[in-house]
Amino acid sequence: MAEKSEKQAFINKEPEPINWEYYRKGIGSRLVDMYKEAYESMWNDIIKARDIDLTTSISHLSLGSTFTGQME
Repeated sequence: MAEKSEKQAFINKEPEPINWEYYRKGIGSRLVDMYKEAYESMWNDIIKARDIDLTTSISHLSLGSTFTGQME
């Protein structure tokens, strides 16, 4: 059960801002741009999953009220 709540906490957490220019100066633009693209893609996937999870939860509430006459 704790594992699920840890995952949920991670999903609900907003990403920390990254100073991409700082890393470009140190390791180069090409590598930083590749990492940035992967990082942003990962967070976009997490946000989509979070939105789907919220939509599913809302639809369950709606279905519950339809069948039972009350909100779950």
